[in-house]
Amino acid sequence: MRPAIVLSKIGSLYWIAPLTTKLKQNIFYHLITSIEFENIENSIIILSQARVIDKKRFQNEIGIIKKDEFKIIQKKMKKLYFPSF
Repeated sequence: MRPAIVLSKIGSLYWIAPLTTKLKQNIFYHLITSIEFENIENSIIILSQARVIDKKRFQNEIGIIKKDEFKIIQKKMKKLYFPSF
């Protein structure tokens, strides 16, 4: 099992990005500052490893990110994957 953040839902598929605890200072990582997770500290989203998975692979929800921070993550994802927009 690996924790991940759900970026978008596409039918029965979800676009997710995995979480890690190892921080690197570049455009491929984002430190979550407004976190409400169970027993998880220093969560960093690995933006470069985003992928689509089926909802059957989810086991449980472990937390919620605040809307303001999620909007920042969305902007970073757009800049990383769609730089011309």
